[in-house]
Order: sequence, then structure tokens, then C-alpha cells
Amino acid sequence: MYILHYVHTKMLFSEDHIGENLQVLFYFLSFAAALFIGIRFVKARNNLFGSLYLVLAFTFFVVAMEEIRWGQRIFDVATPSYFEENNFQQELNIHNLGETYNHLTLAYTVVGFVGAFAWLVLPAGIKVNYSSWVNYFVPSWYLTSYFLPVFLIYLYFIISEYLGGFFLPLEFGEQEPAELLMSLGMLLFLIINMHRQSLQLL
Repeated sequence: MYILHYVHTKMLFSEDHIGENLQVLFYFLSFAAALFIGIRFVKARNNLFGSLYLVLAFTFFVVAMEEIRWGQRIFDVATPSYFEENNFQQELNIHNLGETYNHLTLAYTVVGFVGAFAWLVLPAGIKVNYSSWVNYFVPSWYLTSYFLPVFLIYLYFIISEYLGGFFLPLEFGEQEPAELLMSLGMLLFLIINMHRQSLQLL
């Protein structure tokens, strides 16, 4: 039964299957939501929040495009020689290049921690005095479970590498369900903020 479950999980989250496609969809929707929020902030003359959300929108767009390899398979584009030699999946994206992938591990760990625990570790004074910042840039406690798995898995990667592979290694791709969950958490966070912004602008 375990082997059957493992095979099904690998199929769902392998390249170009439902798990990856859903993740791309969630990031494109997050791009649209962040763009919408950013434009409304700019129109309301809150240029700082507007600019930050427009940067966030651009980030989500880049992440989504990276996940679909900038359309490489869609348009049947050959992999350039540089990516053929330096990308460990031999595909047209940046996040699978050697050093970039190492930085990505740290980035996932930080984002996972912020999403899961920022609401908990922020001092009460900041929550009261900077409530708008907290509301629009810190996921609430009820979104913790969307970010916690990514934090734990990527922290595991970092500790294991630091200890020279002391822990049992996870196979490539086993982090994909956690990444999918986080992408959904990002989208829900933005949908909540769209609603929050709508109430604020009434």
C-alpha cells in the first residue's frame, strides 16, 4: 500500500503533471491579485504599499514563468548551451542553476518561516502601531499550515547539508507537495488582502 501511495505521489508531482500545473496556476493568480492590490493602492495615493505590491506581483510573475521554463516546452524551444551545461535539469530556467539553487533553499526556508511564524514572533507594539503593515505583509495565524511544511523541509535540507548528509536524504521532488501548499497559501493571503482593501476603501 505504501509503495502504491508513493508511486501515485510521484506521478502527481512529477514534471508537467497536476501538482506542478496547479502551482503555476496559483502563482499566476497571485500575480494578478498582487497587481490588482498594487494598482488600487497607487490610485488611493498609498504609493509605498502600491510599489511594494507591484514588486510582489512582478515576483510572482517571474516565479510562475520559471516554473513553466519561460514557455520552453509550450513553444518547443531548444535549451541554450549555457543552460544545457549549468542547469541540473538542463532546462531554460534560472532557479535550477547551481549556485542559484543553493540560494533558493535559503529563500524557501525564510519565506516558510515568515509565513508560518511572523504573526507569532512580532512584538505586540509593532502589531498595534503598524497594524496596516502587519495586515498587508504578514500572513495571519490561520495560514500557518500552508507555510510550515516548506519551512521544515528546507530547514531539513540546510541542516543535512551542514552536517554532511547525516540525515536520511529526501529524493528530488519530494518537497513539491509542500511547495504547492505554500503557493496556495500565498494566493489565499492575497485574496484576504483584496477583501481587506475593499473594506478599507469603502
